[in-house]
Amino acid sequence: MIGKVGMTKTGALEKRIKRNVTARDHRFFVVVSPGLESVCRMELEGLLGKDRSVSVLEGGLEFTGQVTDLYRANLHLRTASRILMRFADFSATDFRTLEKKVRDIPWELYLARSHIPVIHVTARKSRLNHTGAIDQRFREGIAWRLEMADLPVPDESTPVSEQQVFVRVVQDRFELSLDSSGDLLYMRGLKTKGGKAPMRENLAAGLLMLSGYDGKMPLVDPMCGTGSFSLEAALMARHIPPGWFRAFAFERWPCFREGAFRHIRSAAEETMVRCTSPMIYASDIEEKAFLSLADTVKSAGLEDLVQVRQADALELYPPCPEKGLVMVNPPYGLRLGSEKASRALIQNLFRTWETRFKGWRIGVVSPFDRPSVRIPGAMVRHRFHHGGLRLFLFTGKV
Repeated sequence: MIGKVGMTKTGALEKRIKRNVTARDHRFFVVVSPGLESVCRMELEGLLGKDRSVSVLEGGLEFTGQVTDLYRANLHLRTASRILMRFADFSATDFRTLEKKVRDIPWELYLARSHIPVIHVTARKSRLNHTGAIDQRFREGIAWRLEMADLPVPDESTPVSEQQVFVRVVQDRFELSLDSSGDLLYMRGLKTKGGKAPMRENLAAGLLMLSGYDGKMPLVDPMCGTGSFSLEAALMARHIPPGWFRAFAFERWPCFREGAFRHIRSAAEETMVRCTSPMIYASDIEEKAFLSLADTVKSAGLEDLVQVRQADALELYPPCPEKGLVMVNPPYGLRLGSEKASRALIQNLFRTWETRFKGWRIGVVSPFDRPSVRIPGAMVRHRFHHGGLRLFLFTGKV
């Protein structure tokens, strides 16, 4: 039970949070995988409106807005990896100055009491470049500030998610960012099982967009594996936000407004649509893969949209009269199989599409910038990175 003094302190803190956090604009940084900057920017501009400025920076995108815009971005962006809120910056050339600067930051506006975040430090071209020592100063300074704030102890029955602070030091200038996402955004909360060399969901969504998928056309996913392409396409077709099934770190911030986030989710739910027949056809030659995906599809309530079966990709025919997109992420021969086998497989896939899928769009992931295979029609090449590998997406029409 909180007494009058506690209520007074809580009320004063709420006023400070409203004045300094919820009622003002902030700079937000969207971390994006190399190669997906253009599609993520289109997503962000569509979400915020083209009149809002979105800047492309090294490693991602930056935009300005209020905390509610951060809620919407986390919930809706399909190609983002993480979203950070810039909340402080200062200069320091020695550890005594650094300690004072850290203690001066009103950490109680951003973190719960007794909750020391994980600190991630990068430093270059600065007199203070020992990341371990910088990390220690931040942890000690945050603990001191939260203790001095003397805030009411939160309900221990409420779980507290891990918070992360990113400290970037360049030429003696410290820039601090608070992670709003928690788990990386590719973790949709749908899959419970992994597979061989799975593709991250945010990357799968970006490659679908680059291949021309609009959520209205049929999709054939003939080497589905864990189903990243099929599941992302299903969410797009149903207008389900990618963050619909998961939680976010910002839900544990002192400034979090549950009512505002509930309103954003309700608005998203009103745009969701149902499907009367399958539009997404996923298959894999491995029984374990397609059975796992079938379980995920059922648990997510997507059976009306996604058809899953066991089949050899080289034996497939168009599953419907309407033309759509064939999307495939074959073994590269770098981590799985051999390069020779990978090239032969891609060649055979192209032959299959050329004879059976005329008029369909295709999207093929490959480690080869100029595959030594005959490619039907004019193809566009997109370069991207995944799991430390430089890969290419070839898109076009048969």
